[in-house]
Amino acid sequence: GYGHQVDVGYVLRGVLGLVRKYRVRIDANYATLVVNALCIESLARRVCPNYNVLDSAQPLLQKFRKLCIDRDGNPREEVTRKSGILMKLWLSILYWQKNKIDSKFFREQKLLMEKK
Repeated sequence: GYGHQVDVGYVLRGVLGLVRKYRVRIDANYATLVVNALCIESLARRVCPNYNVLDSAQPLLQKFRKLCIDRDGNPREEVTRKSGILMKLWLSILYWQKNKIDSKFFREQKLLMEKK
């Protein structure tokens, strides 16, 4: 699996702990992103303990990688302003697909809760 049983919060807290321990300077935008990811992961875990944020983001992350990163792991040069417009459209479609997947997950969770 993609991120099965990976506790994203634990990993991110560990990264922040190492940043603090070794006094590594990080960009404020990155720090904000990490803190927001921690908040989202924590909220998701409280609302639905079976929900894995990383697993739910898998389709978006995989498509983003195909669009923006070449086979060697470098940013694609052809990702320009023109392709940025197409990327926004593509991402909208991906979000729609992700919502379908999440809706299915939560329906299944609701059925499991009703059986108990």
